[in-house]
Amino acid sequence: MTPGAYTAANITVDAQGRITLAANGSAGGVTTFDAGTTGFTPSTATSGVVTLAGTLAVANGGTGQTTASAAFNALSPVTTAGDLILGTGVNTASRLAIGSNGYLLTSNGTTASWAAAPAGGVTSVAQTFTGGIVSVAGSPITTTGTLALTVAGTSGGIPYFSSGTTWATSAALTQYGVVYGGGAGASPVATAAGTAGYALIANSAAAPTFQQVSLSTGVTGTLPVLNGGTGAVNATDARTNLVAAKSGTNSDITELYALNGTAGGVAYQNVSNQLIMGSALTFDGTVLQVPGGISGGTF
Repeated sequence: MTPGAYTAANITVDAQGRITLAANGSAGGVTTFDAGTTGFTPSTATSGVVTLAGTLAVANGGTGQTTASAAFNALSPVTTAGDLILGTGVNTASRLAIGSNGYLLTSNGTTASWAAAPAGGVTSVAQTFTGGIVSVAGSPITTTGTLALTVAGTSGGIPYFSSGTTWATSAALTQYGVVYGGGAGASPVATAAGTAGYALIANSAAAPTFQQVSLSTGVTGTLPVLNGGTGAVNATDARTNLVAAKSGTNSDITELYALNGTAGGVAYQNVSNQLIMGSALTFDGTVLQVPGGISGGTF
């Protein structure tokens, strides 16, 4: 091997890393360039900087496309409208062709597939209503449609069960009346409107009515003095409770009111021990005269 400088040298190196041969190489740059099946094309095939153009093909790890949508379609296994992409393993997928008309996509726990719909599916939907206050329209529905429920009753009335399974509506209830039950199977009704100050009185097995309260049959007990009564059930006890006039000294009585008689007359006790007002007395200037005397029971 001759010492010196070599141009475009061809060098041979032995197993120990020593240069054993050196010679000048051929002058010039790249003479050919082939991008193979990559889809790239060089800007020049002979010399200088080589610029590649084009799109990387699927076979070389590309998509062969220049947009995301086109790239997805280029890599997708589907070929027909309705196809599905079905996972077949880790990072693997395949095409599941569209199923037959009416088939359902089902799973067996491992993969998915199309299968015929089970027999006995819902073919009709219906609505019914027992009773006289709700009616149903549009039933049954076998394809598409709307179920319509309509309520009908009496204005001012109320719904009730006329039997264990049937509804009905009562007649219009009286304004300001009180509603009471009619019994099994019968309509509720209302009393007449009550008079101001009247009380609703039960009438045993008959309908209740508004009445004035009877003090003899509708009231029990004794009204105490503090509430305007006498606290007693007889005249003697009443006078005692009211501290009224009685035998003995009554220093607190100074006047008597509400005695019916004649102005100018005097009171006296008759043979029946009643306090009576006599006729008017006259005075002639000397003697006080009692008209009629006392034989007739009056002065």
